[in-house]
Amino acid sequence: MVLQCQNGHLACCSCCSKANTTCLVCYSVGYVYKRCRGLEVAIESITRISCFKETMAAYNNRKSEPEPMCHPHSFREDDDELIPIADVELDSLMSEEEADEDELEIEGKNPQQYVTCLLHTTNNENEALQVVLRDPEILDCMICSSLLFPPVFQCEMGHVACSSCWCELKGICLCCMPIGINNNRCRGFEKFIESISSISCKNAESGCKKTVPYNKKRKHEQSCPHATCDCSHPSCSFAGSFKSLYIHFGIMHTASTTRFTYNTTFSICMEIDRKHIFLQEQNENVIFILNHEVQEHGRAFNIDCVGVGCFKGGFVYQLTAKSMETCLLLRSAPEIYTTWSKDTPRKCNLTVPSGFADYKGLLSLSVCIKKKVISSEFEEEMEKVRIEYFPNLDGRLKVTLTNLDMFYCSTCFKPLRRPVIQVIRLVPVSSSEAFQER
Repeated sequence: MVLQCQNGHLACCSCCSKANTTCLVCYSVGYVYKRCRGLEVAIESITRISCFKETMAAYNNRKSEPEPMCHPHSFREDDDELIPIADVELDSLMSEEEADEDELEIEGKNPQQYVTCLLHTTNNENEALQVVLRDPEILDCMICSSLLFPPVFQCEMGHVACSSCWCELKGICLCCMPIGINNNRCRGFEKFIESISSISCKNAESGCKKTVPYNKKRKHEQSCPHATCDCSHPSCSFAGSFKSLYIHFGIMHTASTTRFTYNTTFSICMEIDRKHIFLQEQNENVIFILNHEVQEHGRAFNIDCVGVGCFKGGFVYQLTAKSMETCLLLRSAPEIYTTWSKDTPRKCNLTVPSGFADYKGLLSLSVCIKKKVISSEFEEEMEKVRIEYFPNLDGRLKVTLTNLDMFYCSTCFKPLRRPVIQVIRLVPVSSSEAFQER
């Protein structure tokens, strides 16, 4: 059990009972203990941890001189493997009695996250500590699924929400429990989030080895060349890297694919009841989709591309429809989708009047797709992508933490264990105070 006062000081259950509901660090008055369930989830999610020969022991025992840790848990520069937390010698972290009571178990093989903690040692040198989180979604808002940033609010059931969702919920969580009452923030979990200085891409399992600042995680993942792409063919559930998808599509769905080459104009006859035509480039095997929709005033056409976010701006297409002396032309860039859906609304269309079609409803279109001159950085990223998988990662995510104090009781300095308790104030908070807190 872990508790926290309104100022964010953490304490274990035993220290809270001794403190008699008063924080021993700031001596705050008018607060009662409240479980910090968000931080509980983070702590409970840790299944694997790396340990360092000197700094880890010095940090956990709060000694001025480093105390070496025992083999085989000492860190070697040529060994970046993580140790199951059940195998870590817990006597370096706590007493033997507590180790017997709080020994952790690893259950299942769920997707996990890498966490790298930055330890501040007594000699002012920083060392990295890696742990593995079992739940890859603990950093997401449980309501809108966006990445969490302080302030973070929680309900009595442990559901956490971002500030935007908290305002929209008006104090009531989706589970019907009060959330954020009296400005009840999950400060323990906020500390966890604030300490993350860098984080690895969610596509690490597919080969991405980049780590980016926490606040740029989503932006990187939107353009990551290692993102998973889903097959756009009906009733096909294949998913993989864009290169493996292109190979799969060329082999399994070649009968329903029209092949073409860049910078070459080709003609397509579109029946009135046909919704889509799959196009695949002859040399690079990039997949494009010609969309067709019958509307009230004619027929609308556009082209999408199935690929990763870094393809954006890399292609341009031209659609031309002719009838007698009338010519309609659309020049645009295709939208890029890792998961293509026929129901996605399109922003740009070539609308062709029904009179352009023949008596059978066939309409002839001239299509030309060009690959634009793209940056050398883009080309390098494409060359790095290989159809490789790293099964040992299991979808884990590596992040760098700059503050490890959140995992320790601020009174006895022992590692925090579930449940985590935070302290809230019973006295109503004025609007001005709530604004200052945020």
